[in-house]
Amino acid sequence: MKNKRTDIRDELKKLEASLRSNYFATQRDIFDIKTGAMRGNTARAFKKEKCYNNFTPTSILKHWLHHHYFGKPEIVQTLKSGSDFEAIHGHAVDGLMKFWTELEPKATGIEYYHFAKMIDLLFKSVPRWDELPRERQEWFFQRVHVPIDKYSLMILQEFHPNYDIPSPSMNFVVDKAHYDTIQKDIREMIFPFPPLLFDLYAWNYRRRLQIELQENFELIPAE
Repeated sequence: MKNKRTDIRDELKKLEASLRSNYFATQRDIFDIKTGAMRGNTARAFKKEKCYNNFTPTSILKHWLHHHYFGKPEIVQTLKSGSDFEAIHGHAVDGLMKFWTELEPKATGIEYYHFAKMIDLLFKSVPRWDELPRERQEWFFQRVHVPIDKYSLMILQEFHPNYDIPSPSMNFVVDKAHYDTIQKDIREMIFPFPPLLFDLYAWNYRRRLQIELQENFELIPAE
């Protein structure tokens, strides 16, 4: 019986070309990146009073991205030429956390994983940013973190022997140390493939298969 690390890497090796091709087929301009970082289930996971009171989570993130992140020339320059991705990522998480907590001081239930998830979703789009040359896009593709959600955790649980997650969801992440451990375990499990390929496998491939299996193509009587 193969060990689980070999299994997931075999899957990624088979699907790498198609996952990468589909991912890079659609480039993103700065408007797409700023407006697409938080949608759907991610936004709904932010509970009023616990995570926000005065402004909607999506509007807080978009405001910060527009005025305090991409609106800062020095940050844009670092995105285009910086050499330390972990420093870029950490600076973004810290900046968003500081802005959010100052704007929503009564939202004492918002956790580290909320901020990390938003920044990881942001950076999931950055490798397709149309202002970056191809080699810089690839630089980000090799380094960005996995935006932790139920699909990535389901795949982690399936292939990693040390994970048993009864109810996979992004609130599985307890704190920064736990977040860092999960990211490290994913990187080690799939090496030498990049973490983003793991996310594309979980989200674009396995989630799609699940949706297809649940779809009903039979005729439904009208009421």
